[in-house]
Amino acid sequence: MVIDEFDGLVNNKIYESATIYLANKLPPHIHRLKINKNEKEKIFNIAVESNEEVIDVYNGPTFKWIWLYRQTESKHFYNPRDMDSAEKSIIRSFELTFHKKNRDFVLNSYFAYIMEEAILQKHKNKTIKIHHVGCRKMLCLHNMWKSVNFDHPATFGTIAMESDQKDMISKDLEKFMTRKEYYRKVRKAWKRGYLLFGPPGD
Repeated sequence: MVIDEFDGLVNNKIYESATIYLANKLPPHIHRLKINKNEKEKIFNIAVESNEEVIDVYNGPTFKWIWLYRQTESKHFYNPRDMDSAEKSIIRSFELTFHKKNRDFVLNSYFAYIMEEAILQKHKNKTIKIHHVGCRKMLCLHNMWKSVNFDHPATFGTIAMESDQKDMISKDLEKFMTRKEYYRKVRKAWKRGYLLFGPPGD
């Protein structure tokens, strides 16, 4: 089974999830790895290199993953999500091998498990960022948003405010933290007016 990085111009969610999932399944004997670390991020990003094999076992069946890439003739095309890269000459994909009797299990259970695990891993390793408009010219609207890691040394405890009000807000925030997974599961926004500065709509 082949899992390409893109389906036309759209990212393949299974490919993205497999990349994150397999980063935690790399065996110690693997020969080649890709490692990078962005500035101020706490963790290393580790991925399998081309043609390296990763074996995974889930609920009994064994699965063999191989990451592949192949060169193709460059083609110019418009991608609204990636306007800085007009040429794509490398096609990346995973080759997944398993016993043919497990095909339905892969489609109905294994892929769902991988995508769920990838989401949990992304939240665990997520770096909080602040986004801002970094373009002053209309010509670069496609790349106008910039981001920086949010690592301000100040904490809520250092804010100067009335002790009773600070205690109330602190307890409310702690209550939210204990129910964070609930809000994520039900996809319900957690709204608090006291976190806003100025009249509604500012």
